[in-house]
Amino acid sequence: MAPFAPMKAMKKLPHPMNLIRVVPESFDYLDSDLKKEDLSSRQHYEV
Repeated sequence: MAPFAPMKAMKKLPHPMNLIRVVPESFDYLDSDLKKEDLSSRQHYEV
């Protein structure tokens, strides 16, 4: 399996940097245009 592309670039950096993977369980979507459709501008999603 080939290394993840950002890992190759990170190895070339002059200082070490950690890469973490984040997997959300839920998130809030904010969109003021939703009010035009009589919806809440904040939508909550469970993944």
